[in-house]
Formats: sequence, structure tokens, C-alpha cells
Amino acid sequence: MALVLQQLFQLFQERHAKYGAGNIAAMGLMGVLSRLVYDKCARLQRYMQNPEEFDDETLEDTLLDVAGYAAIALLVWRRAWPIYTLTRIKTEEDLCIELRSRENSRRKN
Repeated sequence: MALVLQQLFQLFQERHAKYGAGNIAAMGLMGVLSRLVYDKCARLQRYMQNPEEFDDETLEDTLLDVAGYAAIALLVWRRAWPIYTLTRIKTEEDLCIELRSRENSRRKN
């Protein structure tokens, strides 16, 4: 499990460096879930029906992508997107502190 989570986090870092946080922030939770359910699951179904079509992507790549979007959806749901760091995975306590700080700043403004 630890190896899979490490691979997932590495893929997340690569994709984040390529695309940034803005696209997820703009989509919101429903956008992320739509992308996960419709796009990624449709790709998974197509792959299972005709794997020869996907010469540049393996089933493992697709499954990691699906897992990544599920994790991102969870971060958005927890209002922790894009509060994270690419150098280490934050603890729940770290996220709670940052979220409280963010809420306090909003209330002051």
C-alpha cells in the first residue's frame, strides 16, 4: 500500500507541476467529480474493452489517475485545496490549523 501511495503522490506532484492548482480550483467539487466519474471511468471502460488502443498508457497509469482525482476530490470537499505542500504530506492537524487561520482571515475582511 505504501508503494502505491508513494507512486500516487509522485504522479500528483508531476501533474501539479505541469497544470498547477488553478484548474481544480476553477472546477470545484462537482467539476472534479464529473471528471472522475465521466472522463476517467469512461477511459477505464474503453481500456478494458480495447487495451491495444492505449499504447501510451497502461491500466496502472489509468488506475493511478482515477485514485489521484478521488484524492483531489476529497481535498476539495475538506476545503483543503490548494492548501497542501508538494514536499511533504500534511497531517490533519496541519490542515485544521491552516483552515482555521483562513476562516479567521475571511471574517476579519
